Amino acid sequence: MRQGQRACELSAYTKRVKGDGATCDRYVTVLSLAHATDSEAIPRTNPQRNSGAIQPPIRGQRAIRLRKARQGQRACELFLEPILKGTAEPFLKPILKGTAELSAGIERVKDSCNPRRNGLRFSDFDTRLKDVKGDTMHLVRFKHPSSGTPTAGSLIGSSVQAEGEVFSLDDVKLLPPCVPTKIVCVGRNYADHAKELGNTVPEKPLLFLKPPSAVIGPEDAIVLPISEEVHYEAELAVVIGKRCKNVPAADAAGVILGFTCMNDISDRVAQRWETNWIRAKAFDTSAPLGPSILSLDEASEPFHVTLRLNGEIRQEGWTSDLYFSIPVLIETISAIMTLEPGDVIATGTPAGVGVLNQGDIVEVAIDGIGILRNPVQ
Repeated sequence: MRQGQRACELSAYTKRVKGDGATCDRYVTVLSLAHATDSEAIPRTNPQRNSGAIQPPIRGQRAIRLRKARQGQRACELFLEPILKGTAEPFLKPILKGTAELSAGIERVKDSCNPRRNGLRFSDFDTRLKDVKGDTMHLVRFKHPSSGTPTAGSLIGSSVQAEGEVFSLDDVKLLPPCVPTKIVCVGRNYADHAKELGNTVPEKPLLFLKPPSAVIGPEDAIVLPISEEVHYEAELAVVIGKRCKNVPAADAAGVILGFTCMNDISDRVAQRWETNWIRAKAFDTSAPLGPSILSLDEASEPFHVTLRLNGEIRQEGWTSDLYFSIPVLIETISAIMTLEPGDVIATGTPAGVGVLNQGDIVEVAIDGIGILRNPVQ
């Protein structure tokens, strides 16, 4: 409770500051850290966050604790980066250098968040889905150990529960967490990714489709097409929960079941010459999904999306940087086509895409959802 109270106080304080909102909000909050105790949280004030982002309802103490923890983590990244890199505005440098109490406050926050690489936090890739702590429930599909039939269940900790039976996660084979009739993908929805490929962000969402035959699950092999340049693309995937058509952005949360990880495997050679991207994006095994679905009422935005290739981080981004927000995407797509339960909307990939080769191991990680791991053949 004290964390939430302190977060509210600091957030209200930053809103009273005059002048350049983005700059003042960031640094006034940093200055306020000097008066915070070790156990107090900092509010997340991200000026780039899309105002249309989904605000899922908080239900129970579990969701409240999750939201508090992520506020503190995100605050460290947003507010400490300029100071730790020495890029704070000149008028603030004398204050930052001359305030011992502020320096001590910053160090406390750094220690409490365990930041890495100049204070920025990265996903802990040593943690697999079975190691997720707490009682957060994930929705999964798995092959039943006895019958071998696909079974829907829930994952809590390291136990998979379905139809009155309980299995250890180590004893089941996870399948794609949903069975979509279609996967609607969004291209160039992060400005940095569009720039790295020499493109601009489109005026309207750039949409393309992947068929159900492209879907594979965790640990399934990605089979490369005959091409000199096949890329990985880590993405947050939205899973639709009910049949819908013409959904206003304001009502988008009502049709979402939850969120999962996706890797949009892409043949860049075909993509350069084929305008509809069928060969580039729709081949078999081009849509790894999983490992689980985090339900909407358990989720807290923004999501932290990361990709590691053979143990090395290649992509990292936040869904707060989506050019077109999730509600806008649902409104746009549902105006064109009916969305069915289990359908997937892939929201786009951050910068850092690169080439896959046979023998690689590629992992997509999203905080709160888990790690989607696939070998490459």
